[in-house]
Amino acid sequence: MDYNLFPVFVEIMRHRNVSKAATALNMTQPAASNALARLRHQFGDPLFLRASHGVIPTQLATDIAAEMEHHVEQLKMITQTQSKQEIDLSLVKRHFKIITQDME
Repeated sequence: MDYNLFPVFVEIMRHRNVSKAATALNMTQPAASNALARLRHQFGDPLFLRASHGVIPTQLATDIAAEMEHHVEQLKMITQTQSKQEIDLSLVKRHFKIITQDME
């Protein structure tokens, strides 16, 4: 299971449009379509069906949407918390070896 595809699923659910989801994720529309194809393969379901102005979710997509969004939000919180932690530079210990060559 490729969990990197989950944000694509969540954005397509939010926008009901692959192009708008791609824009929200700062990716190209073909990349989002490729991610959707991989999601379809992983779940064994079309997940979204084409409509006149976007896509509509299948029953499976509707059933898993809330859980998927919850997990994506949890992952965002984890990465934001980790990136906000400050490093105490007084605890960082490094050893350097400096080698010079005598020049005559």
